[in-house]
Amino acid sequence: MVEHMQTMASPMAPPDELEFWLSTLFNVSGKEIYIIDAHSLRFVQASASALKRLRLSLPLLREMSPQDVFSRVDDNTLRTVMQAHADQHQACVLIERIKRPFDRDSTELRLYYAKQGKHEALLALGHDQATVHAMHDSEERFQAIVANIPGLVFQCRVGSDNRIQFDYLSQGCKALLGLSPDELYLVPERFVSLILVDDQMDFITSMRHAASEQLSWNWEGRIWIEAWQDIKVINLRASFRRGNAEEVQFAGIMNNITESKREKLEIEQSHARLAELSAHLVKAREEERIHIAREIHDDLGGNLSAIKIGLMSLKNKLSGEQAPVLQQLERLSMVIDQTFESVHRIASDLRPDILELGIVAAIEWQARSFEQQMETTCDFSCNQEHIKVSPEQAITLFRICQEALSNIAKYAQASQVDILLQLRGDEVVLIINDDGIGISPEDQLKQNSFGLRGMMERAAAVNGSCAIGPGVQKGTRVRVTLPLSAQDES
Repeated sequence: MVEHMQTMASPMAPPDELEFWLSTLFNVSGKEIYIIDAHSLRFVQASASALKRLRLSLPLLREMSPQDVFSRVDDNTLRTVMQAHADQHQACVLIERIKRPFDRDSTELRLYYAKQGKHEALLALGHDQATVHAMHDSEERFQAIVANIPGLVFQCRVGSDNRIQFDYLSQGCKALLGLSPDELYLVPERFVSLILVDDQMDFITSMRHAASEQLSWNWEGRIWIEAWQDIKVINLRASFRRGNAEEVQFAGIMNNITESKREKLEIEQSHARLAELSAHLVKAREEERIHIAREIHDDLGGNLSAIKIGLMSLKNKLSGEQAPVLQQLERLSMVIDQTFESVHRIASDLRPDILELGIVAAIEWQARSFEQQMETTCDFSCNQEHIKVSPEQAITLFRICQEALSNIAKYAQASQVDILLQLRGDEVVLIINDDGIGISPEDQLKQNSFGLRGMMERAAAVNGSCAIGPGVQKGTRVRVTLPLSAQDES
């Protein structure tokens, strides 16, 4: 501003041109600007903003002295400014405009002395103290927030050569990276050198992508802190601020997520162990069922056959005169036949013989049996005549379908059930829909929902999934997805 004043005050500039440029400058400027004649110490010119703040017209202002408008302005102040210029120094003295009754705050100004040829003037440039205070308060609030953030707040620039330069680093830098802000300001490449070699390419790729696309930058990786002989996992999140062809700017935060990563890994390992245990229990239960079914079939079946043969032998040895005994033997024979049927049914429930015909035939048999027993329409469809699955997957699909149909019979009040079994790429999908009253999310989360939980555990035990939720229009939908191994597909 002083340079402009000196240029405009040059004897080379015509008075009307000087007046034009001064008027234009003062009308467009949003700051308080005052020009004071150095000899008369009267105001010569003032910006529109200055007149507005004073609530004075320019003619009225020209009748006033600087002491009428400014505080801390006396002869010593003016001599200090003028003498500094005489000594070929550019002096700047801080003064204040006297607070007016309608002002919320005073205004601080900088007083300069300018001389060009025979022209001498004092120039006062101002800015609101309220603005200064607001900026100061904002800075204090920012620093208070940053100081309590458990991480490193940063602002950086990324050049077209993928080099990173830090413009701001909070005091959390030392605690997170083992380096002070000054060390990274001086040598920003040290940050990249902290990143483990295996993670550096991922870091550069994510940085380059965020910079080129002007997107948010999100990266997780490991760093090595030499001073502590420790590896940390950090998360970097930054927002794109601005950029051009040469460089872009990001502002964000880095956090130490080592503990959360470790906890997540432990939880995942715990879930994996629980899944293995669940799979082992399911397998053990099925093996025990097969064993019990075999024992029932072989032992009880054999014993019942021997009893049946013995009764038939006794019946053949009795004469017609022993009719009451013969009737008793006949009733015992009927009981044995009923027991045979019970043994066969129990053995089939424990280890369904229908599975020997394949999973498609087994699910279709379940649909027909449900329809006959419940007198409820149950449609079955499959996109393959045969679907080859492992024995574990076959019993999983069979048991889940069995449990789903049992739940429909007990609770759904359905009039229509649809069962869909399909081979989709390298997956087999079983979908069971009903048009009943449905199941609420609260019922699914009940602690005693062992049947629903068992269906999900069975699917997870063979690396599959089981989703239970509302149907397309109403009712309940059960969807089971199991991956097929290369051996199954062949």
